[in-house]
Amino acid sequence: MRCRNIKYAFFLHDFLPKCEPLARLLFIGLWCMADRCGRLEERIHKIRLQLMPCDECDIDALLGQLEQHGFIIRYLVGDMKCIQVVNFLKHQHPHFKEPPSRFPPPDGYVDEKPKRNKPEASLGHASDKPRTSHRQNHGAPDSNPADMLNPDTLIPESSLNSDSRKAARNHPKHHSPPAQLTRLSFDALPMDWAEWTRSEMGWNADTIQDVWVNFRDYWQSRTSKSAQKSDWGATWRNWCRQQNIRNGGNHAATINHSTQGARPSKSDRFKQALIDSTYDELGTEGRSGGH
Repeated sequence: MRCRNIKYAFFLHDFLPKCEPLARLLFIGLWCMADRCGRLEERIHKIRLQLMPCDECDIDALLGQLEQHGFIIRYLVGDMKCIQVVNFLKHQHPHFKEPPSRFPPPDGYVDEKPKRNKPEASLGHASDKPRTSHRQNHGAPDSNPADMLNPDTLIPESSLNSDSRKAARNHPKHHSPPAQLTRLSFDALPMDWAEWTRSEMGWNADTIQDVWVNFRDYWQSRTSKSAQKSDWGATWRNWCRQQNIRNGGNHAATINHSTQGARPSKSDRFKQALIDSTYDELGTEGRSGGH
């Protein structure tokens, strides 16, 4: 048994509803039993056990319905009964590692080869037995009125529009290459960064220089992958905003350089919040008295 594809058009087919529901289900099951060319040995007992073990039905009669409407061809290879699923390769794309078919095709039947499949000639056949049809009214595949899995009448007009397909080929999607990650390699603060910091943060030159030294030493001392950035200008701006937040919205003149600009740990932030809340309860006198 193999995995196969089923298309939505299967359920909208003009001729398939003329078969019983179990015949339609059997048809799908045959795809999974068939080899890479849509062929299998017709062994009624095996088909029943693998596809319809729980259904009381006549497998031979269901196959007859599918044959009558041109969905399969039943034929003989010597004394062996075989089944050919019509137009199998037009709608299925077997994996290239599937073994070659060991059954020759029915007389006059030509497989439609998908471009991505290997030519059948290179695969060969395991049997050269003469084959003769044991059913007289299956009809020629080329004149089959039921193009089983995906009739052209059910394909949306947009997909049949050759102009739209050409336009898609001529205008491929452009994907931007991933941004290159780099380490902070320069020692002096770029002038445009300093100007942005002065106008946006309102810091004086000494504060900006202090923050820059802190920023530079912190990132140049790190050895992990996090020290690589695609936009160091954005990293600098975020750093300055965080410094403002940590200092209560004021400038960053009181930064602790011993921590190299690292964010205080959760424990330190909790302790500081506890101290601040205690001062708020005690008031100004308590704050000064605690010192």
